[in-house]
Amino acid sequence: MAEANRTGILAKAQKRLSRTKTKVLQTFGKADKSTDESFDELVQKTEKQQEVAQHLQKEIKTYLHCVRALGQASKSLATAVSQTYEEEWTDAAEVKKSLESVDLLWTDYQQNVHEKVLDVLNDYIASFPSLKARIAKRGRKMVDYDNSRHNLAVLQTAKKTDEAKITKAQEDLNESKRIYEELHKELCADLPDFYNSRITFYADIFQKLFGQESILHCELATISDTVNTINEKLATEFLHFAYKPRRPLSQSVSDKYLSLYSSQTRFYATLNSEEQELNGESSPKHQPLSASAIQSTPSRQQDTVSKGHFYSNEDEAKSPVRINGSIDNKEEPTGKTRQLPQHKDIDDEEEERVPENSIYEVPGGEEEEEAEAYQDNPSNRPLFEPPPDALYQVEATHAYYGEDEDELSFEAGDIIYVIPFENEDEQDEGWQMGVRQKDGIKGVFPENFTRQL
Repeated sequence: MAEANRTGILAKAQKRLSRTKTKVLQTFGKADKSTDESFDELVQKTEKQQEVAQHLQKEIKTYLHCVRALGQASKSLATAVSQTYEEEWTDAAEVKKSLESVDLLWTDYQQNVHEKVLDVLNDYIASFPSLKARIAKRGRKMVDYDNSRHNLAVLQTAKKTDEAKITKAQEDLNESKRIYEELHKELCADLPDFYNSRITFYADIFQKLFGQESILHCELATISDTVNTINEKLATEFLHFAYKPRRPLSQSVSDKYLSLYSSQTRFYATLNSEEQELNGESSPKHQPLSASAIQSTPSRQQDTVSKGHFYSNEDEAKSPVRINGSIDNKEEPTGKTRQLPQHKDIDDEEEERVPENSIYEVPGGEEEEEAEAYQDNPSNRPLFEPPPDALYQVEATHAYYGEDEDELSFEAGDIIYVIPFENEDEQDEGWQMGVRQKDGIKGVFPENFTRQL
């Protein structure tokens, strides 16, 4: 037994050696080589056919993986909708039953595609290795046939002819030719048939694939239509429970400042009308204040009563009081009084009767007035010079309307002098303390609404 195996191994080795020798001789042109271009073309088509099938197999596997994930996501969504849909709502049992069938549809679809498409394609691809093995065997037998032809030609052209060897070589040639031709004929018949069968095979594969997908989408569409109809009925039956958000109690920032601006404008219009009636002469209207200046400007409504001006505390009551167009100077003012908004309807005589430390002059000189301009500036006068402690100045790039009393409102293009905080612990990140140039109002503002000049 061992000797028989040894003999078989030696025979195979001898065949390989002779085939290698023949290929080398054919490479150098020392031996003839059989060729068949039509067969080579069939082999190339077969290889291309295998590549296409393997690519389709890969994509179908990826598709099934995505179908599995999509089915799981659809199941999770259906479960969430079913849990959200309460029992007392319209046709709750039918909705839940319809949603439960969604998972079964995706499971059946995935199983059908795997069995009817992927498994069939796998069997189709499995036939390529055996076919290619037959092609390789045909190639080896063709080399044996070429080797036998070469050996016979060598013996026939030798100087000393040996009829026994020539006869043996002729028999080997006939046998190798027979084997080669049988394999060649079989492959020449099978390869074209196998190549042409791809058309009907892929037609059947695609029909099953898209047929199953069509069934899935039709069933899902039916379920979606059923659930949608029930929800339309639910919305109609419970229409009286629709929630309409109420208007918030607090106005927006822009509405709040617009209301303050309108009130301030109407107040000054009424005040000017009354003064014209008292003095018998026209006076220019006051310029309306900006929305942010209204917060820091003392309200004149607290100090004005009908056709005259009065003060709320005892010290201010001693200052000149104008009643019915005249100024009563029975008592001299003592101490600093609140500064009144200046009007052009006061004649020169009344201005001369105003004492030195009256409402039109702040004690302490010009330097103190400049230092306090941005802290208390009820007349809304513009600042012609930066405050003494100004660090730098910025220009507003966007309009900002403060929400708190200590915030500074401004419009785009306003100039603001940046000053340090009195207490650095109160400074928040991104916020600066500043004085508005056009009226001297002081407050904090967001730094990203401005740019440094």
